[in-house]
Amino acid sequence: VGSMLTINPVATTIYTITGANANCPTTQQLQIDVMPLPQFSLSSSANQICVGQSASLTTIGVGNTYTLLPVGSVGSSFIVTPASSVNYSVVASNQSCTATQQVALTVNALPQITIGTSKLEICAGESVDLTAFGANSYTWGVGGSTNSLQITPAITTTYQVLGTSAQGCVGTANFVQRVNECTGIHQIVNRTGISV
Repeated sequence: VGSMLTINPVATTIYTITGANANCPTTQQLQIDVMPLPQFSLSSSANQICVGQSASLTTIGVGNTYTLLPVGSVGSSFIVTPASSVNYSVVASNQSCTATQQVALTVNALPQITIGTSKLEICAGESVDLTAFGANSYTWGVGGSTNSLQITPAITTTYQVLGTSAQGCVGTANFVQRVNECTGIHQIVNRTGISV
């Protein structure tokens, strides 16, 4: 009649097994080798990044082979550029055993910036207000660090603004302010020959 025993040794152990059959004892020994788990640390250059940015994952340990999941890359350091938030696992192997550590990387979206104007078309020399929306702070290409900018363009001009979110991600928007000549009545008369 057989017998089963579940064991969970924490170190290499020799077990002695004694059995009896018709008063004839039998003894056997069994050695269970317990191999050490890989010892390593895993760090990330950032816990949060913006869409399009990269982070570096670095392992520290001796004599291990490292595999990054779910990517499948093998190495000791990894450059990742995820499109969305993800949990990475690094599996370390010392040819006998494996150990796993995880790191979470949050990917923040870029702010969607829009620019509004108080007038779509203005006359040369006329002033108009541009207002940016969609971020926490703003930087205009022509200078200015508020969401509103007053301009007085002489010709049709493209304006750009950079908007930064609360997470530090940067989005951009362009706006074309149209400018007409808006010539006076005397110039119209001289050009057309119409009498007034």
